[in-house]
Amino acid sequence: MGKLMKILAPLAALLAIAVAVCSYLAWDTFKKYENRAGVLAGGLRDTAKSLDERTGSGTAGGVTFTAKSPNAKESGSLSWQSYKTNASSVDSTVKKVDDLAKQVNDQRNKLATGIVSISNALGIAADTVKEDDLVNLSSFEGQISLADKYANAFHAHDKMMGNYLKQIGASVGNSGLAVVDRAPVGNDSGEFRFDALEPALKKLKGQVDDVVARRKAYEIAIANMKRALPDYATVGGQWKANYGGLGGNYSAVLKDVAGDLSGVNSKLKQLNQTIKERDLARRELKQREQTILAMKKEKSDLEKKIADLQKTMEYYGIGVKKDEKTLTSASEVDMETRGEIILDNPEWNFVIVNLGKTKVVPGIKVVISSNGTYVGSGTVAKVEEEISLVELSTRKSGEIPKGAQVLMANQGVDKN
Repeated sequence: MGKLMKILAPLAALLAIAVAVCSYLAWDTFKKYENRAGVLAGGLRDTAKSLDERTGSGTAGGVTFTAKSPNAKESGSLSWQSYKTNASSVDSTVKKVDDLAKQVNDQRNKLATGIVSISNALGIAADTVKEDDLVNLSSFEGQISLADKYANAFHAHDKMMGNYLKQIGASVGNSGLAVVDRAPVGNDSGEFRFDALEPALKKLKGQVDDVVARRKAYEIAIANMKRALPDYATVGGQWKANYGGLGGNYSAVLKDVAGDLSGVNSKLKQLNQTIKERDLARRELKQREQTILAMKKEKSDLEKKIADLQKTMEYYGIGVKKDEKTLTSASEVDMETRGEIILDNPEWNFVIVNLGKTKVVPGIKVVISSNGTYVGSGTVAKVEEEISLVELSTRKSGEIPKGAQVLMANQGVDKN
């Protein structure tokens, strides 16, 4: 027994030493695992807090951990105490953090997909903004900056277009284009539409189409204007405008058209003056024709009166003596010849005297006196058998009395 004890005592000492060493090693390892667990729990807590920031999930509020201190044990939903009390609750907390990480990752992917979709919808070149680059930590900032710049450029483009649309609308009388500045309106289906914009743009298009149609109509009318006045060139007119179309230099064309119209107007004024002169000439001609007709009638009446006088003279035995000859020249006229007024016509300014072809010839000048007083003078214009017609050049009084004396112009007569 004593020998056995001597043998076992050293072994027991060795075992005690081994146990002490193992216990130290085990405790040291435990402390390391405890520290590592604290670091992991704290890291999971901070991760949950970072993931949960501004997400609105509230997950971080349930992920808590306070590390062990010299005066207090660790605590929180991830602490050793919570695990010893209810291990499943710790597993649940860890799962919540994992689920939150998955949700944030899914959100990131969907945001990347949305940014690519929006960029493509705005018309950015394909593959300029890529989904893989948006989720890559080393390239996402550059991709987001690129998409943002393009969106801002598109917005500036849209605003500029809107401003010009409003200006165009104002030019054609459309004041309802303020709707281009309005945001889209959502409906019950979650869609956003510019319902007020489309009718306004349709109206604007109609007004612009009307302006274009009017311009074409003006071009056709201007082109037809020259064709409608083919005789303008024949009266000395010169076309200056280009009547093939307004073109880009429409101001100059319209200015030339105005000049052409002014030229046409001048020709019309000349034509109107010519027409007035023609009408005046026609009226004068008509008046002269009426005068001629009246004179013809008067002549006819006088010829009738002369015929009646001849009959009266024949009745009273007044006639051409057979031994008297018809005179043919002024040299044959006896300057002592005297006659009497048979008829006076003040309106036509002539008289009929009782001197025929045997006494006077056309062209002889005579003077007329009444009771020794000069009353007129004239020239024999026409000679018949027993009478002659004297056109008066001078008439001292109104009507010359019947019976007034007619003398040849070389006989002395008192003209006072």
